[in-house]
Amino acid sequence: MKRHKIREATEGDLLKIMGRLPPYATRAWAADYDGEVAAIAGVQFTPKAAIIFSDIREGLDVPKLTIWRATLDMVKSIK
Repeated sequence: MKRHKIREATEGDLLKIMGRLPPYATRAWAADYDGEVAAIAGVQFTPKAAIIFSDIREGLDVPKLTIWRATLDMVKSIK
């Protein structure tokens, strides 16, 4: 049974993982694990550059193979 899901991130996801909202326009995706946001990745468009970022919630007990599969799914979503 698949326990992770990749979806577009919401402001609430960014606040939960990063603790604040980015200062510039952002496009991000969230990885849910067992129904809760576990990680985010995306791009922030600043006036001078596009900045790629990612972050993962602390204290998760996720199998490494699940992280690998979720990473592959997220890359597909971003493309």
